[in-house]
Amino acid sequence: YIEFDWDTKIRTARQTVQERLATLGGVLPDGIIPRMTPPASIMGQIVVAGMYRQQGPNGGDLFPLGATRLMVELGEQVIDHLRHPGIVSTEVAHPRGDGGGCGLGSINGRRGFCFSLDFSVFGGSMGEMHALKISKVVEMAERARIPLVGIWDGGGQRAHDGVHSLAGTGQLLDRLVACSGRIPMISLVLGPVVGASALAAGLTDFVVLGSEHGQLFLSSPLETEETTSAEMTPAELGGAEVHASRSGIACLIADGEEDAANIVAELLSFLPDHCMAEPPQLASPDDSERECPELATIVPDDPNRPYDIRHVVTALADEGQFVELFPGYAENIVVGFARLAGCPVGIVANQPKVLAGCLDIDASIKPARFNRMCD
Repeated sequence: YIEFDWDTKIRTARQTVQERLATLGGVLPDGIIPRMTPPASIMGQIVVAGMYRQQGPNGGDLFPLGATRLMVELGEQVIDHLRHPGIVSTEVAHPRGDGGGCGLGSINGRRGFCFSLDFSVFGGSMGEMHALKISKVVEMAERARIPLVGIWDGGGQRAHDGVHSLAGTGQLLDRLVACSGRIPMISLVLGPVVGASALAAGLTDFVVLGSEHGQLFLSSPLETEETTSAEMTPAELGGAEVHASRSGIACLIADGEEDAANIVAELLSFLPDHCMAEPPQLASPDDSERECPELATIVPDDPNRPYDIRHVVTALADEGQFVELFPGYAENIVVGFARLAGCPVGIVANQPKVLAGCLDIDASIKPARFNRMCD
C-alpha cells in the first residue's frame, strides 16, 4: 500500500499518489476508474484517500471521519478501495471511498485499525465494496493482532447494489466473529444504525452509543410503527437509553464525539493488543500493601442494611479508579475495570443496594458476558 500523510486530504492526495507512482515508474490515469491496475513493478493496490468533513449533516458534528481524527493520531497509513469494477464510474453516483474511511494509526501510542461510515454518502448505507473494504480492515487487524475500532453511522444495506451487498456484509460479519476473543473490538455508534450494520456493531466487545444521535435498530422505526400499529419515536425504539438500560447492548454512553474518543482510549488502556499478550501495566502511586480503613465503615454490621458496593471497589482499586460497564443494565450486579498494583483486573460484584444483590436473568447474563471477555 502507498502511504501518505492523512492531513494532505483531497486536494493533495492525487498529487501525492502521482508523485509516488512516478518514482516507481507508473502513471495515475486521469479520472477515477473502477479498479486501477498498477504497473507490474508495483506490488499491491493503489491507495487513494482523503475523505474528511469538518461538519456533519446534523450540524456541528465532526462525523464520522472527524471523530476518527480525534481518536486516532493518524498519518501512518490510510487504505481506501474505490468501487466495484463492474459499476460504471461516475463521481455523482459513486463517490470516492464509497462512503467509508479506513485507517491504521495509534491511540495513546497503541497501534490500531479503525474504520468509519459516512452518513452523508448514500445515508451511510453498506454496499458490496463498502462492506468488503471494512471486511479487509477487520482481516488486517486480526492478522496484525492489534485492536479494532469501528465508527458506525448508516442506514443498513444499499438497495441499489442489490443482493451483492448482502454477500459483502456476510463476509464482514464472518470476519467480526472470527476476531471475537482474539483482539479487542470497540464500536462507536454516533448516529442511526439500521439492519446488518446494527448487528455487526453489536458483535464487538464494547458498544459506545452517543447520547444525542446514537441509535441502533434491526428494522426501521417507520416500518416498526406500521407493523405494531403504535406510535414509537426512534429514541424509544432504539435510542441510547433503551440500549443502556433494557437491551444491555450499550456498555457506556458518550456525550459527544470527543467524549466517545476518550472512552475508547480509556477502555484500551485496560486491554492487551491480542489474547496472547499481557495487558498494559501502569505505575501507581498507591501502595499495594496499604490499609483500607474505610472498609470498616462502608460495610454495615446489620446484614439487612443496604450499601453501595462501588465504594468498596474504589477503596480497593488503585487511585480509586473504577470504570464501570453497563451501569444502567441489571443494576443489581456491578462489572467493570480497575487496577491493582498497576495491573488491570476485571471486577464483578453483587450490588446490595439494588434488589439486595440477588441474581435474576439479566444479572446473570451481564457478568457472564463480561467474564468471557476477560477470559
